[in-house]
Amino acid sequence: MTFAAMVTVFCLAVPIASGVGERRSNEATAEMADTTARIKQPSDPESVPTTAPPTTPPPTTPPPTTSTPTTVTPTTATPATAVPASELAASIDRLPLAAETDQESYDRSMFSPWFDADDNGCDTRCEVLAAERHAGLPGLPGGGWLSEYEGYSTPDESELDIDHLVPLAEAWRSGASRWDPARRAAFANDLDAPQTLIAVTAATNRSKSDSDPSDWQPPNTSYWCTYASDWVAVKLRWGLTADPGEVRALTNMAAKC
Repeated sequence: MTFAAMVTVFCLAVPIASGVGERRSNEATAEMADTTARIKQPSDPESVPTTAPPTTPPPTTPPPTTSTPTTVTPTTATPATAVPASELAASIDRLPLAAETDQESYDRSMFSPWFDADDNGCDTRCEVLAAERHAGLPGLPGGGWLSEYEGYSTPDESELDIDHLVPLAEAWRSGASRWDPARRAAFANDLDAPQTLIAVTAATNRSKSDSDPSDWQPPNTSYWCTYASDWVAVKLRWGLTADPGEVRALTNMAAKC
C-alpha cells in the first residue's frame, strides 16, 4: 500500500473510533446519573424512621416551703405573786390538772446546783440564808433562823437546808421534764419569789424529800395555810401541773386558812 493510501485509511478510522468512544462515554454518564437519581429517591415513607425533635420540659417552680412554728419555753417565770388566803381555793382551781409523768427519768443533775447569779460572792444558799435571818427570835437575842416546817429556831446555819418548796423531782413530774436546761436552772435558783426557796432544818427537809402535799405536810399545822398558798403560787408561777390527789390535799390544807 502506498503511503498516501495509508494516510487515507487512518483518517477514515479516527472519526469512527472517536464516535465509538464518545458514545460509550455518554452511556457511562447516563448510567451514573440514573444511579445517583435512584440513591436520592426516597424509599417507602413507612420504612423511614422518624425522630421527633427533643422536647425540653418547661421549668418547674417548687412549691413554697412552710416551716412549722416552734414554741419556745421562756427561761424566766411569770412575775412572783403571793396567793392570799382568801383566794387560795380559787387559785387551787386554776392549777392545770394532770397526772404526773416521767417519774423514772428524773435525776438531780437535770437541775443546776446553787450559783452566784449576781457575782457578789454569795450563791443561792447564801442569799436565802441572808434574806431569812431574823435579828431577834424568842430565846435567841442574837438572832438566827426559824424553820417554819416545825417551828424550830436555831442560830446555827449548819443545821439548815435550803428547801425547794416544790421539790425538783415534783417539778420534773409536773412539767419541768419538758423544759430546757436554762429554765430548769432558773427554777432551781429562783430568788425572785420568796415562796420558792426557804431555809428549814435538814431533818424536816429529809422527811419531806420529793413529796407533794398528798404525801407530806409540815408537822407545824399552823403553817399549813401558808404552805398551801406558797405551793400553789410556785406552781402557777412556773406553769406546773397538779395531780388529783395533790389538789385534794391542798384543798384540805386550805381549810386551815
